[in-house]
Formats: sequence, structure tokens, C-alpha cells
Amino acid sequence: MTPVQKLIWPATTAAFLQQGSSLLAGPVVRIADAMGWRTPADVLTAYGLDATGVASVDVLRFKPTPLSHVSIPQPGDATATAGYERGFLPGSAAGPVPVWDLAPTTVARDAELWRIHADGKQELLSAYAGPAFGWRGTAVFVPPTAMLGPRAVWQGTEYTASWVDPQHIELVMISQEPVDGFEQTRPFIFRRVADAASCDRVFEMSFTAMWNDITCTLIQSNDREAAVLLHCDPQTAAAVGAVVLEPGVFWHLVPRTEVTLIQGLSRELPA
Repeated sequence: MTPVQKLIWPATTAAFLQQGSSLLAGPVVRIADAMGWRTPADVLTAYGLDATGVASVDVLRFKPTPLSHVSIPQPGDATATAGYERGFLPGSAAGPVPVWDLAPTTVARDAELWRIHADGKQELLSAYAGPAFGWRGTAVFVPPTAMLGPRAVWQGTEYTASWVDPQHIELVMISQEPVDGFEQTRPFIFRRVADAASCDRVFEMSFTAMWNDITCTLIQSNDREAAVLLHCDPQTAAAVGAVVLEPGVFWHLVPRTEVTLIQGLSRELPA
């Protein structure tokens, strides 16, 4: 797929580098269309945002996985809610820049988080080394979740998956004991690389549900609580106390018993 760039807001940068999060959703543009954005003002102006006094902005550059769901903005999705429902950024000086909606997923392996400074300097903050390692150069790590991101079935067992290259997939599992044939990368985290063709199935799940009469995407869940992304307008998100990760992306922690009408959708990689 075409390499893309995503404007990353401070709350998400902090979640990546200070909490180990790999959650990703919302507007993306082609890197080729963003090559001329040399300063924070260039970036923010393209998005129709005020750049006054902004010393730097962060962007994530990555190649979507074969299972990433990237679509033209539709009513109710994060990109349309952020104000790009026409499918273009409003303020690019070089002409119309198309924008797409990335459905909630995990950060792709080898994605790079860059900081663009006011003087035009670009600083690499970190790169994502996949679900077995997390963000490079940070002291935090979050184990992979089964509710987001690519997964693979190999020799009858289901694993979190990450593409090493088009022919090879990294299989990641959580275990309290050493696993034969797997390398330990972090406490309780094990990985091995397999031929992609040897996998019985490669897929990604997404789960939608209802909470408080609001459609949402399930991000993580246990017996007590569920983390969700709310599909609603900013006013509704503010009224229920959701965390604004960026315009259009509203994260909320809710009682698990209040989450209803859960539906799962599987995106399958063709054999």
C-alpha cells in the first residue's frame, strides 16, 4: 500500500512514548502529498488549523498493512468528524490534498514518529518495532491486545501478527513459560518469524458496540471495564467525559456491563 503520514496530536505522542500505546485511527494523507510541508505552519495550515506560536508538530510515517482499512471519509467516522468529510484537507498551499480515514487499528511495524520544528529541522523521536518489542528507545511497553491489529493462525494456534516483510510474519504470544521455537523479547512476551504462506489464516478483527446510545469501537475489555472509541460529535464526547486524543477520536473507559450489541467484523487476507 502507499506510504502515508498522519498528524499526531500531543495526547497521542504521550500515549505512544510514555504509555506504550499502539492505538491508531483517523485522518491520513499520502507522504508524497506532504513532502512540501517543511515547518509546523505548513502542516497545520494544510489541515486548516491555527499555527500561531506552534514550535513543533509530530507526524507518523508508515506503510499501512495489507489488512489496514483505509477509506474515503464517511459520515460518523473519525476523519469526517474532524472536519474533512469532503475528502480533502482545506488549506494546502499546493492545491487539494486528499485525505483518508484509517479505521481503528494498531501502529504498523517500522512506523516512524517524527517531530518537525519551526526551523525546518526534522527529529526522529522513535520507531515502532512491532508488538513484540514496542516503541524503540522507550522504557514502557504494553502487551498486544486481541481486539485490534493483525492476527494469524499458524499450526492451529492464533497469534498477534506483524509483517517483517511481504513473505514473513512475526508471531507474538504472551506466556508465563518459555515457548519452544520462540524468542523471548520482554517479560512474558515471545516471538518467532514464520513464512506468511505457512499461516492457515491472517486477519484483523474489529468490534463495534453500543454504549449509552452511542456507537463505539471496542479497543480493550475485561470483566469490569471496556476501553472504547466513541463515534459521536465533539459536544457529546465532552458531555460524557471522553478523552480527546485528536479531533474526531474520542477515547473513553466505561463499565463493561453497559456495553451492548457487540458485533465483530473480520478482514481476511486472501490465501
